[in-house]
Amino acid sequence: MDPDEPSRDIVAGGTIERIPYSEACSLGMPCTWTSCDRDAIYRYSESGLWYDAIACLLDLITYEGDKQSLERMLHHLLKQSGVNLPT
Repeated sequence: MDPDEPSRDIVAGGTIERIPYSEACSLGMPCTWTSCDRDAIYRYSESGLWYDAIACLLDLITYEGDKQSLERMLHHLLKQSGVNLPT
């Protein structure tokens, strides 16, 4: 933070909305513990559960071999959720 030039400060903010477990189940989310897969990412993002979709996708990027495809998916998901990263 620069008190002399506050317009140069980079600031970000956001909110996370928590939904009840029963509502997540009614949206078709996995209601028992299962590992993340691409289908889970699609279900989360289609339901607007961006935090869960991104967390699941980051797990896949960390532990699976197809990093390039998964990173493209992450870029698309972030853009879809309103996060624009510099290229």
